[in-house]
Amino acid sequence: MNERHMTDDEIARAVAGLELDGEIQRHLDACLGCRRRVEALKAPLAARRREMLDAAPDWEAQREQILFRLDGPAAVVPRLHRRHWARALLAAAAVLIAALGLWLNAGRRSPATPRTDAQVERVLDQVNATLADDRVPGFEALDQLVPSPGEIAGLQTHKKSQG
Repeated sequence: MNERHMTDDEIARAVAGLELDGEIQRHLDACLGCRRRVEALKAPLAARRREMLDAAPDWEAQREQILFRLDGPAAVVPRLHRRHWARALLAAAAVLIAALGLWLNAGRRSPATPRTDAQVERVLDQVNATLADDRVPGFEALDQLVPSPGEIAGLQTHKKSQG
């Protein structure tokens, strides 16, 4: 038998009731020291679990006491049942909302088809023609700011003569 004892993680897995590897389980079955460590940790947990269960309120007894204090007999009031239908109702509502969204989107047009190169060229030609037209209002001030080719040549010769 392997002389190595169980690690803390392996002990914790055993205390939690998780499945152990075959070799570890065989070691636990054969090793008194490791079994005692596991049992020493399980005992306080089991005791605390029993305390919690004993301290848990008896909801049905409380319900009966409240109903007894009311005017009518307790037998007339039906027993409380969990609402299992609520989960199904929520699921059905989610499906209906999803279906409504798909139906509303189905009525929309598909995205516009991409333009062909010929259409793009036509638009660019129109833009160029508009920009080349000197009668476009608002561009007169720009014409005064942009130097003419003759002015540019004069500036370049003036710079060369100074340099």
